Amino acid sequence: LTLRAGLAMWQGRHAAARAAVQRGLTETRSDDLVLLGVLAWHGLRAEAEAHAAGEAVDPGAIRRLRTVVDRVAQGIGNAAVPVRAVIDGYLDLCAAEISRVEGRPDPAPWSRAAVAWDRRSQPYPAAYARLRLAEASLQRKARRVTAVTALREAYRTATGMGARPFAAEIRQVAKKFRVALVDDADTMALSPPEPAPGDELGGLTIREREVLAAVAEGLTNREIGERLFISERTVGVHVGHIFDKLQVRTRVPASRVYLTAA
Repeated sequence: LTLRAGLAMWQGRHAAARAAVQRGLTETRSDDLVLLGVLAWHGLRAEAEAHAAGEAVDPGAIRRLRTVVDRVAQGIGNAAVPVRAVIDGYLDLCAAEISRVEGRPDPAPWSRAAVAWDRRSQPYPAAYARLRLAEASLQRKARRVTAVTALREAYRTATGMGARPFAAEIRQVAKKFRVALVDDADTMALSPPEPAPGDELGGLTIREREVLAAVAEGLTNREIGERLFISERTVGVHVGHIFDKLQVRTRVPASRVYLTAA
């Protein structure tokens, strides 16, 4: 039923997704917190997708799902530590979907969810959270560099897994917000956004901003290359260009500029 709900969402059949989730909740034992968390996430996601598509949400379904989320949160204390970590990840996703349902894009819960699923080595929900993190940030016109990085990471994960419907959705979001998913890609021919007045990073390319973000994390050139799928030598070239554009000589002041502007 969870899979049926997911398929229905990809097909835009939100009522069918809602029905599958409701049936699943009816047939699931009340102490199976993991499965309840999965179903609650899918149910709230279906309502969020309906809201995003301009369709009516079901207030009754949302109330029932909130009750399930509360039940899961209350029962988590009795779960084993590894199970608790998984449940926490689903609770983060549920909280984030509620922000979508309510039409208040908030990157924070999506960021927490991505970190939670990274810790569990679960690439799909982590990538999904990054897609929504990017979408929320771009809707609020905030932290574009962070949003672009998250969107690209989600796309790499989706294509690496062969998750074609998911990858297609990421491309739609990228097209909507005029984001190139890879440098020099023919995904879409876009001109870079105009830098905001006073934006110290305005002269950097998207790739240079990604490199600078990694520099600010303290990563070496080799580690940056592994993250961005480019050679260590190419990273060095980008770092040199960044220093020139920011008029700095070392990584420390460059990182300071990024952290101040990001």
